[in-house]
Amino acid sequence: MDKFAIANLVRNIILNIPKLDRIYLKLEGFLFNIEKSKRFKANAKAIIKRNLSIFNKLQERILGHIPDFTSQNKIILEIGPGSSLILAILFILKGAKQVILVDRYKQIYNNRFNQLLNQYFIKIYKHTTPNVSLSYDEVMNKITYYGYSGIENLYSIKKNQVDLIFSLSVLEHVQVLEKTIAMISYLLKPKGIFYSSVDLRDHFHIRDKCFLDFLKYPHNFWNLIGHTNRERFNTFNLLFKKYKFNIIELIRLKMGPIDKIDKIKDKFNSKFKNLSKEELSIRGFKILAQKF
Repeated sequence: MDKFAIANLVRNIILNIPKLDRIYLKLEGFLFNIEKSKRFKANAKAIIKRNLSIFNKLQERILGHIPDFTSQNKIILEIGPGSSLILAILFILKGAKQVILVDRYKQIYNNRFNQLLNQYFIKIYKHTTPNVSLSYDEVMNKITYYGYSGIENLYSIKKNQVDLIFSLSVLEHVQVLEKTIAMISYLLKPKGIFYSSVDLRDHFHIRDKCFLDFLKYPHNFWNLIGHTNRERFNTFNLLFKKYKFNIIELIRLKMGPIDKIDKIKDKFNSKFKNLSKEELSIRGFKILAQKF
């Protein structure tokens, strides 16, 4: 296990301890703020560029199958927005009525760097895009952030209210997967759109390309050290069907040669030993769906 994996292991254990996780996140947010502020413009431009690319790819994916989609006057929800609000701000600047963000780790993003980043991005966007008059405060007032909990507990939003829900490499981390997918269906309007990319690989050993190594750990031990749910593709697929999603596009991402899987399956936890090589070889997927 390399230094990256060890650091990940320690972080995951801390984040699984109530109260201590909040203290740790405040410290992590403080250090994030210091590091990113050292070269503000360079870091800000890199973050903006990355988020613009993500936004454009998401738009292209949706418009490729639902050509009349527009974010104008829509309510949009992102699960696990990551380290900035740039995607949410983009949707507002493109005309969305409201953007709702849901993340367990809100604390890390409440810092001076991100406030300056948001102001900087809105200023640049307004300067380069005609007919955008929203002020910084007007943009931010249209963004609602639910922190310290997952979407499965989001009962403050009424049924059938959201036009688009998306997540990017997040669903593999939720510990109550069925309840999460059920709530996504509950919140979406009829014909509301759902998009998600899911990474099924072992995040501990990902740099060593040992994508299945985490399947060997006993369940209770993994709950202590891990930060993914280890569910495989077929579980996700069955849940999407159970909760009335019409799957428009489903892209399975496969590993390379799968012959070696048989050689390592003997070490797997009993839950995973009987899975087929084909099932285990799916390292991730992208799904675009609409609610029936």
